[in-house]
Formats: sequence, structure tokens, C-alpha cells
Amino acid sequence: SARAEGHGEALKLDIDLAEPWSSCKVAEDGAKACARVSPEVIHVQGSAAFREHRFTVTVKNTGGVDVEMLGVSSGTAEWRAHDFVFGEVIEKGGERAYELRYTPMLIGLMLHAIIFNTSAGPLVLRTSVPVYRNAYELSSLDEEVPFEVPLEYDLVMFNPLAQALSISEIWTTVPEVTLAPTT
Repeated sequence: SARAEGHGEALKLDIDLAEPWSSCKVAEDGAKACARVSPEVIHVQGSAAFREHRFTVTVKNTGGVDVEMLGVSSGTAEWRAHDFVFGEVIEKGGERAYELRYTPMLIGLMLHAIIFNTSAGPLVLRTSVPVYRNAYELSSLDEEVPFEVPLEYDLVMFNPLAQALSISEIWTTVPEVTLAPTT
């Protein structure tokens, strides 16, 4: 279990740190509510910033009684559960797929925890997403050249992938512009 202090009173979070994606609670009558979320971790090889990505996660009721979905939180506006319904019940032995949407706003390795709050206890889904600048985007050059003075620009292309990127063709729609590779 993990313990947190807040607002002058102790708050006990029943999160099994060895298996945070799974949780069980035993009621006074002995009924056992258990649930788990899968996958246990969302790990993506790379993601472009400011682009929406969609992931499907499943909450499965593994206990002997129905499990009520009480909330979902991530601590960031970048992650959101698109089709989550507060108070929804997952019957004994049943499961429910949820669509998570992720729109990264920062560059770097983003590590988050998405917590599904259930009547069986919290289910923690960890995420690991390296976020890069938008891949393969070039800025357009809109310049007016006074007195027809030639200008030179360096266009830089960012490749977020580990493998080499092959550019087979490059062109311009402006006849006055000449494109040439640098040496």
C-alpha cells in the first residue's frame, strides 16, 4: 500500500505497488471485488507533439461481485478517457474497453499514471511516451524579396525515427525558386 498525507488528515491509498494495475477489496459480508486494467503499461516508441493518439485499454472484473467505475484521472489534460461513464457497472466476470486519447504538448520522455478509480480500488495504468517535434513537417517560406535580391534559406527536416529517412524527391511550385542539396 502507498500512504499520502493531505489537508491535515491522513489519506490511505490502497495501491499495491508490486501490481498497481490490479486491485481487490473485501466487503464486510466477505464478498470480494477485484479488477485489473490491461495493458499494464502503455509504451510507445515515439509520438509527435500536438497530434492526438488513441489507445484502447480494458478494465476487467476478476472478482465475485460487480465493480462500479467511480472515476478516471491522469493529473494532466494531455490524457483523457473519451468514453468513460461515471457510475458504470462492470458485472462479475465482465470487462469494458475504454478509449484513451493522448495529445502531448511537451517534448521529451513523458511518464504518466492514469488511475481508474473503482469500487474494487484504484487501478494504475502507467505510460511511457517519448514525444518529439512534429515529424516530417517543413515550414513554408513566404517572403517578398525587395529589388529581386536572391536569398538563401536552410530548410531543416526533423526525423524522430531511429532508422534513416530517405527523401526521394523535392520540388517547388514557384518557378523563381531553385532547390539544391547542401554539400
